[in-house]
Amino acid sequence: MMLGAAYHMGVGIPKDQAQAFRWLTRAAAQGNEPAIGFLRRVELSILAEERATAERLLAAGDGA
Repeated sequence: MMLGAAYHMGVGIPKDQAQAFRWLTRAAAQGNEPAIGFLRRVELSILAEERATAERLLAAGDGA
């Protein structure tokens, strides 16, 4: 969850809404309540192409 929030806010790493969506979606799928809240925020601000990128990353998986 923390990695997704960091990407969303650009804390310590460059702001990247696609990566935020990706990591928050993974955490939310495991029932992480704070991640679910952050994911809702990202869903309100993410551009269509950023979301498409995030969904491709999620579909490809990475074993993490």
